Amino acid sequence: MIDALEEARHESSDMPTGPSLPVVSRTSTGGRPRVEIDPEILRQALALRGPSHLEEVFGVGARTIRRRALEYGLVEPGEPVYTDTPQEDGSISRTYTSTSAPVSTISDDELDSLLASILETFPNFGLRMLKGRLRNLGHRVPRDRIAASYLRVHGSPGAFGARFIHRTPYTVARFGIMTDNMVGAVLVSTRW
Repeated sequence: MIDALEEARHESSDMPTGPSLPVVSRTSTGGRPRVEIDPEILRQALALRGPSHLEEVFGVGARTIRRRALEYGLVEPGEPVYTDTPQEDGSISRTYTSTSAPVSTISDDELDSLLASILETFPNFGLRMLKGRLRNLGHRVPRDRIAASYLRVHGSPGAFGARFIHRTPYTVARFGIMTDNMVGAVLVSTRW
């Protein structure tokens, strides 16, 4: 059994003997050549990874992979970025859609109590860590609201000058000692 495994290990590391499967082909229609990707292979690849991870596999950009997947009906199109609606006065109103979660409607008092409980457990958390913990709890709060709440709960940070920074002194050899050594080295190296 061990011999069979060793043989299989060596066989799998050998280079392929036949030509590789044609996964991507380029067809010229005048202008930039169109990139065609085999639909079945693309379907299987998209089940494992997203378009940005498949760029290197297919040798094309993620947007090309996404476009071909849409053409073949492998993925659903996303929501439009904006919609134009005509108004009564004849103007057009543009409404943008967002894919991000809505901002939390938590009050300032509730936010203060949440931050106080977080800072009690993790007193060294900064704004970024606080924002991440709030998001983990299901609250999407803007950074400026977190900063204002942090100042209300924790107070202003201490003065910078209160900390002592120890620095080791840096000394350089005197210039005269260095030149004497260099002249001596030159004289020694030039002797016959």
